[in-house]
Amino acid sequence: ELGFGCGSIGGLLVRGAYPDMRRVVARAIERGVTYFDTASSYGNGQSEANLGAVLRELGAGGDVVVGTKVRFTAADLENIQDAVAASVEASLRRLGRDSVDLIQFHNRIGAARQVESVQVTPDDLQTIVESFRGLQRQGKVRYWGFTALGETPALQAAIDDLDFHSIQSCYNMLNPTAGRDHAARFSPSRFRADHRPRQCAAEGSDRDPRAGGRRTQRQRQPPPGRFVVGQPHRVRSRI
Repeated sequence: ELGFGCGSIGGLLVRGAYPDMRRVVARAIERGVTYFDTASSYGNGQSEANLGAVLRELGAGGDVVVGTKVRFTAADLENIQDAVAASVEASLRRLGRDSVDLIQFHNRIGAARQVESVQVTPDDLQTIVESFRGLQRQGKVRYWGFTALGETPALQAAIDDLDFHSIQSCYNMLNPTAGRDHAARFSPSRFRADHRPRQCAAEGSDRDPRAGGRRTQRQRQPPPGRFVVGQPHRVRSRI
């Protein structure tokens, strides 16, 4: 099934003209798209605000599933539960909704906290999951998960040990390693979540199907001297 990505790569819900947003979202719904994926960090909340406005104008808010994300700053690491609650409340205001169907954590996960990259640990992620569960009890979120970015052992630990409903991974023709076996010489950072001993009772969703625009030649090339790689630290869960 296809979902509608509302991020900055395509950019429509971040910097497009409102009539174009309305037309494209209406067409997507007409063609059977029911899931819209946004985030607080997409255009610093602009994507959420635009998506909410379009869905209200179309009268489609109750007919689709909306997912958004919590992305921490370094300061948020000081009080994780308050940061999660504040982020979700702000997202709901921008979306113009009382609740969101799916909330996902949007930062890297690793063995140790890293302030510069705002990386969290599996223990931090446990606190985040508990916060999501509390918001579910309040009727503000239905399901929760994380975008699988970070260090392989920490991601594996999160998959094995934590209670969650979804994993969002990177998968495309240029980097299909989240969904298939790979040669032994390849880095184990490219692994499949369904190779874990515990079968995850979680939904998997894939992002970057066009490799950030590289398959369409519409993505700006990096400045000279920078080497661009894919997303080697993402994982994919079997439904």
